[in-house]
Amino acid sequence: MSRVERADPPGNVKGKTSMDIHELTLWVFVFICSIGWWPLLYVLIFFYLAANGLRVSSGKGIAVWGYIVIVAILFVAGFSNSQFVKSDSIRDLIILTNPVIIFLLARSVLKNTGEALVLEVLLNATRVLTILAIALFVIRLISGSFNLSSLYHYRNSLPAFPYEVFVFLCLSLFKTESKLLSFPVIGAIILILLYFSRNFFLMLSVLFILRYYKNTFKLVFVLLMFLIVFSLFVFSSRWSGAEQFLFKILNSYNELFVVDFTSHSSIIHNWRAYELYKGLQQFSSYTTWNQLFGVGLGARIALNGEYWLSGTLYSSLPFLHNGFVTMLVKVGVLPFFVFVYFFFFPFNLNVKFSCVSFNKALIYRYSQFVLVLSTFLVMGIFSASLKVGTFLFLMFVLRKN
Repeated sequence: MSRVERADPPGNVKGKTSMDIHELTLWVFVFICSIGWWPLLYVLIFFYLAANGLRVSSGKGIAVWGYIVIVAILFVAGFSNSQFVKSDSIRDLIILTNPVIIFLLARSVLKNTGEALVLEVLLNATRVLTILAIALFVIRLISGSFNLSSLYHYRNSLPAFPYEVFVFLCLSLFKTESKLLSFPVIGAIILILLYFSRNFFLMLSVLFILRYYKNTFKLVFVLLMFLIVFSLFVFSSRWSGAEQFLFKILNSYNELFVVDFTSHSSIIHNWRAYELYKGLQQFSSYTTWNQLFGVGLGARIALNGEYWLSGTLYSSLPFLHNGFVTMLVKVGVLPFFVFVYFFFFPFNLNVKFSCVSFNKALIYRYSQFVLVLSTFLVMGIFSASLKVGTFLFLMFVLRKN
């Protein structure tokens, strides 16, 4: 591992002990995101800011306060609405507060340390989690918890922090002296394939394209190896989940865009498209005022029927797979665009970047891609589980001050 020079933190905070505090904070943050327990995130930010203070530029400070005020107004509007469930309003408040906490932590850590140190620590922390995930998989395989022929049916028993594995792959492959054939990288790629997730396959393909788009031979080689390994699992006569998984791949377009819901079976088979359709339908039924400013946190999406989902009967949903439409239904057009601006803009990067060990631009672009894709498909940044928290932290660190 190449040595990374550490910039002295601003003010009077200097020395190894002080820097160790910031490094430890980053390690703890990655661990919190991997287990998805948001109360620990609040404890971490409280103690870190109490010890080091809040270091955010004035422009970003105004954006943060504007974001907080809008969320507070929407929470009061939803919590005071007798038609909304109070717990739904509180859950939505937590969902919209978590990104602000991550933003404050990211900017404050960055001001106290530097980009080079932050990226290096994130790489080391996610490397440890990746090796742990590989070890857990091997142990379960050896112990007979599952076997490769039935892996598709046990994929949910794999370690539940795949986005940290993706952060490791992103930082490893976009490092100046990256090694594709290192054990942790190869193990991480295989582990991602074993989740049998269409979202992850797309994320992995884009990662390879961004990394090797300037080298046609390497790009073709990597994509071919990716397809060969994938085909060995899918078309193996011993693999019992091949037919189900291939059906999911072929049905991906219908799940997102089909609008034929004439039968119960078509609704179930194209559930994501149906809930997206109901969300947009509900939004279009709002008054102009509610379309612009929302109805408040805690709003549910009516299904116009009852459906069994994961063993529970639902007539309305507190959120959809699509995080963008979920927020549009709850908060309206104007707050929605404020949130999108806060998360994804500005697109321009810092002019000066002291870290020469990583390709900052590609890391930043890939983080944006992952966050947009995950929010569109599985709630992403609007999920209380913090599953993309490390990517969100990474983007906040690398964006323009």
